[in-house]
Amino acid sequence: MPASKADVVAFLKECSGGELSDIMRQALANRPEAAPEPDAFEYRLFLGLAVHENIAPAAGQFDWAPWRLAAVAYLNPDSYRQDFSGEPFCQWGQCDGCGTKVCSHVKDSLCPVCGRQVLLT
Repeated sequence: MPASKADVVAFLKECSGGELSDIMRQALANRPEAAPEPDAFEYRLFLGLAVHENIAPAAGQFDWAPWRLAAVAYLNPDSYRQDFSGEPFCQWGQCDGCGTKVCSHVKDSLCPVCGRQVLLT
């Protein structure tokens, strides 16, 4: 019997960054989000992260910087074991291939848009 939606959601909330990245890589690959238009458009569905920082000069004050958006890059299987859990999503960079801003739980990752290797901070 397939897992219930609630079971899937509960698992995704508790899995490591590495597990989540690998699940999303597999689940979002080649999804037909729109009718194919081979001469006009290509589509990619990906997981993203939004973050903004409190830049106030003193504790207890709030001055929020603008939100930064990034696509969550996947673990590069050539550099890590598939079960490598990684760190929180704290690595940042930009794909040299397509220009997408990315973040990841690992330094050596793959762009979720074009698939190119991205070396992050």
